[in-house]
Amino acid sequence: MRATGFVTAIRSVVFGAAVLAAGSASAFEWTTYTNALAEEARLTGRPYMLHIHADWCTTCQAQDRVLETLVDDPRFANLLVMTIDYDTKRNLMMLFNVGERSTFVGFAGTTELGRSMWDTTPEGITAFLQMVVDASPNYVPTAPAAAPPATPAPAPGA
Repeated sequence: MRATGFVTAIRSVVFGAAVLAAGSASAFEWTTYTNALAEEARLTGRPYMLHIHADWCTTCQAQDRVLETLVDDPRFANLLVMTIDYDTKRNLMMLFNVGERSTFVGFAGTTELGRSMWDTTPEGITAFLQMVVDASPNYVPTAPAAAPPATPAPAPGA
């Protein structure tokens, strides 16, 4: 039995921690695909990329190592990278018409921008991410809702 889900979960935790440590303004978001995240990206015009990935795939692992070096690159701060598990999410692969692992699919809103397959070079992956980000030059992330102002403590003796 493969530990596909376990390895994906560990990767999500590690990269989630990297995003939190670096601050969201300087790191792209790298997470597992969800319909809600994809829909939000489509509606807001946020640039996003799908990574069709298998934990046992050495090419996918090489792509991960390159993405790890780019996660804190401020050029990609608005990018959302969503991983689709090759072994368990065939329905999503069919939805996006993807037949192979080690595939990147870039989007800006509802528009597919292009695909990259089997590329493990830093130059190629960086160029692909840049192409995706450049296609959404007007995207502005929404700020989280501000916390209500704190209520002052009553004065002593009041």
